[in-house]
Amino acid sequence: MEASQQSLYPDTTYGLDSGGNPEKIPELTYEQFKNFHDTFYHPSNARIFFYGDDPVEERFKLLESYLGQYTKSEPDSDIELQPALPEPVRLEKPYAVSADDEDPQPMFTVNWSLPSPTDAETVFAFNLLDHILLGTPASPLRKGLIESGLGEDITGGGIETHMIQMMYSIGLKGIDEENLKKGEALVFQILQDLVKQGIDPDDIAAALNTFEFELRENNSGGFPRGLSLWLKSLNAWIYDADPLELIAFEQPLQNLKKRAQEPGFFENMIRRYFIDNTHRSTVVLFPDPEFSVRTDKEEKDRLAAIKARLTDQQLDDIVANTARLLKLQSTPDSDEALATIPLLKRGDLDKKIKTVPFTTQKILGTTVIKHNLFTNGILYLDLGLNLHGLDQEDLPYASLLGSILLEMGTQSEGYVTLSQRIAKGTGGIYGSPFLSAQKDSKTGITRFFLRGKCMIGQTKELLDIMHDILLTAKFDDKERFKQIVLEHKSELETGVVPEDTLP
Repeated sequence: MEASQQSLYPDTTYGLDSGGNPEKIPELTYEQFKNFHDTFYHPSNARIFFYGDDPVEERFKLLESYLGQYTKSEPDSDIELQPALPEPVRLEKPYAVSADDEDPQPMFTVNWSLPSPTDAETVFAFNLLDHILLGTPASPLRKGLIESGLGEDITGGGIETHMIQMMYSIGLKGIDEENLKKGEALVFQILQDLVKQGIDPDDIAAALNTFEFELRENNSGGFPRGLSLWLKSLNAWIYDADPLELIAFEQPLQNLKKRAQEPGFFENMIRRYFIDNTHRSTVVLFPDPEFSVRTDKEEKDRLAAIKARLTDQQLDDIVANTARLLKLQSTPDSDEALATIPLLKRGDLDKKIKTVPFTTQKILGTTVIKHNLFTNGILYLDLGLNLHGLDQEDLPYASLLGSILLEMGTQSEGYVTLSQRIAKGTGGIYGSPFLSAQKDSKTGITRFFLRGKCMIGQTKELLDIMHDILLTAKFDDKERFKQIVLEHKSELETGVVPEDTLP
């Protein structure tokens, strides 16, 4: 991600390391650090957001108690736009691998600079196009790259809307060096074929249904909903656009739904912003077993050179300052200092446990639990299958079951058609294992859950699809099964690889 940004926006703040380059940080003085913080982390440069039904007057009192301590300033925090690159660029960088890594391979991404994310209809259009291209295992760009067999899995995040210029990134990881040019060419070939042959109308309808469902559901998961809304508004607000632009979605959505029906709408976007766009880059990362050794040596040499220039008194001062720092870090805070930290008291906690209302009944020998809740017209359905029949050594493979059921098709339809059907007729279907300890039980709870959601009017379609998935799933496509396993392998590896090694 960082290398992709640096390749597209070399003359802006995105061309720098967001966390600071470790090699350069020692050159930063305390005065520079403090001045930067005082300037840009000043309330004058803040965006303040409230969520909830608390009285407005109380909000202003709270703001006054804090902001009244400061004098307004005018920090120059604008982010300049990167002028369009006259021609595509190519960036090759090494990434660190250890001797224990099995057959490390290169990875690449193709990256495009896109318009600013300050207009809701434009942002929605690119989000929708992203879903068409990559949103499901059957999406044409994702499917084409995976089925090529050139790499183990796709890499790149697709659409990125959080910068002043949106970005699109896609490529392959686990690809042989001799196939890098083929992989890059394949990205453009797939996009060109979509422009020439047209996008499947079912893919557009499926993407529209999924995108609209997500907007209306506004499911932030375990994330506080207010914070989720704030982050959405911030995408436009920090670039001096209307903070409500990306939240008040109804009119932009309706406009986009009309435009999506126009012949060639998304194909023209692909041609303009991808195929004919010279503001793009290709980033290739090569595994380098000597990278860490080399950078460690460079650091030691740099420190040795610095030490050689220091006097004995300067060395003694460094030792003394280090000892003082360690003492400060290990000294407990005083009671007076601790008393300044706001803390929750026992009396602040609600003594009543909040329970979710439910009813239980038996239907054809199956336990059915119903929750009568306000869900904004959305039905959520979880089907739990007992996995106690599996041997313990086979349980780890249960995590593959969800992908196999949903991404290999059924006896009556291939996985492309099944993916389109799920996206067009539901808000999504997912499968995952669930393991938990249970009171007074030696075996615990071991279930596989197939979870689905839909608008109330789509209930029959959701049930029909779940029926087909569970009772008519197809498991004999060995090549497709291999692709799924490789994707899972890649996801597991990504979980232990530092993010800054990715393009």
